[in-house]
Amino acid sequence: MPDRFSPHPLHGFALCGALALAGCAKDLTSERAAELIAARFPPDTIEWTTDAGWPRALEALAAQGWIQYSAGDDAPTLSLTPAGEQHGLRLTRDSLAYGGVRLTGRLCTLAVDSVGSITALERPGVRAAETRFTRRYLQPTALFDWLSRSPVYRDECPPAKVHEGTATFLADGSTWRLNQAPAFPAQAQVQATTNFSRDSYGRLNGAAYTFEVATPATDADGDSLSYRWVGRYYPGEGDKLLDMELMATGLRASWPGLVIMGEPAGGVVMFIAEDTWGATDTVRICIEGGSFGC
Repeated sequence: MPDRFSPHPLHGFALCGALALAGCAKDLTSERAAELIAARFPPDTIEWTTDAGWPRALEALAAQGWIQYSAGDDAPTLSLTPAGEQHGLRLTRDSLAYGGVRLTGRLCTLAVDSVGSITALERPGVRAAETRFTRRYLQPTALFDWLSRSPVYRDECPPAKVHEGTATFLADGSTWRLNQAPAFPAQAQVQATTNFSRDSYGRLNGAAYTFEVATPATDADGDSLSYRWVGRYYPGEGDKLLDMELMATGLRASWPGLVIMGEPAGGVVMFIAEDTWGATDTVRICIEGGSFGC
């Protein structure tokens, strides 16, 4: 089991070469690693939300005494009770929500839960280390306790689910820092073209796709990046996607495509940027076709 925020010094890794030098980073402990990881992955509040379009949930909350709700003949009415406010529920106006209001409440927090022992990484000229860590759904609220026993629970905070990750640390002068993963722009620009072909009877017999990413990833640490393309398509039945045979060079890839039962096959193409430490970011391109929807 990984250490739970317990100090775990990386023995013998404090030397910058053969001798300890002024300005060299000290031993990296699990405690310090946990601080760096927690700063990079701050607690994420998981919320439950609904509007008047889900009467079953509202009726259940009204029976609990946390809200007042009426379906109404013309429009639903919804208001909070003191008990609902005490349990952290809040109402906000939202023109896109059914009935014009949205009901929201905090369920739990997704936070760093444990940090494992630290391993030195052998890289010429670079002092680096890595560790595994986990994040879990913690601090369940009274709203979560009630929802998890109610018929309207949607598994937003599964207590048994564990998110695992690997953190890479780099010595920067006298301190340690976390390696930053490469990142594509928030609105990555992807040019996609499709060429359909038909036989002499006008029936579709080919659907070729070409993809080109116009906005490469950047790396805040200045690491060199490599790219790869991965694609999977839906074969028209079952619940699994199959590997595509992509032809790719750099920022550009093509897929000859498939025609299944007279329709082009759909699927997902992923363009992955990876730094020298294995950290990645991904652009996902969805192809609608056949019975596969995006």
